[in-house]
Amino acid sequence: MAQSGAERENSEAFSSLQLDGPTRHWANLVLERCGFPDMRATFDTTNVVSNAATPVSRQARHAGLQRLRSTLVTGTLLVATQDIPLAEFLLSSSFAKWRPLSAEMHFKIPYIVERIGPIDVSGCLRLFDKCFEFLLKSFEMLVSGEPQEALRVNCALAGMYMGPMLFGKSFRSVWRCALAAMKRCGLYEHSYLRMQLAVMGAYTGDCDEHRQWLLESGSQNMDLADILLFVRKDMRSDIDATQVSLLRGCNVSLVDCLYGPRPMTTLKLLVDYVCGCMRSTEHLTNGTLALMVLTWLASTPKLAIKLSATRNFADEHAGFLERLKKVNRVQVMEKKRFWAMVDKVENGPLRNQLECLWQTSAS
Repeated sequence: MAQSGAERENSEAFSSLQLDGPTRHWANLVLERCGFPDMRATFDTTNVVSNAATPVSRQARHAGLQRLRSTLVTGTLLVATQDIPLAEFLLSSSFAKWRPLSAEMHFKIPYIVERIGPIDVSGCLRLFDKCFEFLLKSFEMLVSGEPQEALRVNCALAGMYMGPMLFGKSFRSVWRCALAAMKRCGLYEHSYLRMQLAVMGAYTGDCDEHRQWLLESGSQNMDLADILLFVRKDMRSDIDATQVSLLRGCNVSLVDCLYGPRPMTTLKLLVDYVCGCMRSTEHLTNGTLALMVLTWLASTPKLAIKLSATRNFADEHAGFLERLKKVNRVQVMEKKRFWAMVDKVENGPLRNQLECLWQTSAS
């Protein structure tokens, strides 16, 4: 079956996982440590174009490469806490090609931890320090340089996220030291870094910075643009270009953050991610993380309506509305947990927004 232009571009992008030299060495090491030695064959078989001798469908090829990418990314981030030399690869432009900040990585963490064994807090601390030091020294140079070099910023951020996500309050003092250092050197004024560090703080239970960010006018567009790129599963080059624009503090159109050939697909993926956050993470037990998720949920129908008005997406819009019904069912199941959290929120404006967004999205 002939490939469309979009599918061909996806295949070519995914083939960037088939790398030689040091990158291949580290990838094989990570797969071995995670207990997936057989997955190394995916490098050589899954992204080969189907023919009579090797009948591999496009869907199977892409699914295999997506599993490989998410396993390599999550495995690299976690194994780097145990094997600090791996952090050198983690901070490389080669690793940046794998898009380390992604929804697939977020939900795959518990699965990979089960395979490699307990993660030590001291290992996460060493990785956090190494990535943060790299960020402080290299940020200005990276964001003004070549796009693939600029994306190394997200490699450092992904490494820093491991500690707060895995150990929560145990990382609060470490996070506060990083925040103070960012303010001293002027990087706090950079909106993208401020947003990412604020979210890390929320994972540690220190939510003041995140609350201030979320309640500021103008923050919503950057937050939503970032999450739309975060949930995408394709590997088209426009993701990198848009991500670099965000890193450089540029205003980004939300439409540019969607998967071009089928933009409604990205909105469906975001709704699926919201469902996952409500059911299997700490988002509904934390006021600002809950507000962030509910803001995403409130924004997606508006964006879907905008798409439907400009292009013929009637069938896809119907599918999107079905996804929203799934969220409503999850909200019914999780409402006790949500309202128990709201009862503990002392900040009046934050509490009011949580109540309003929940009731609006659940109606």
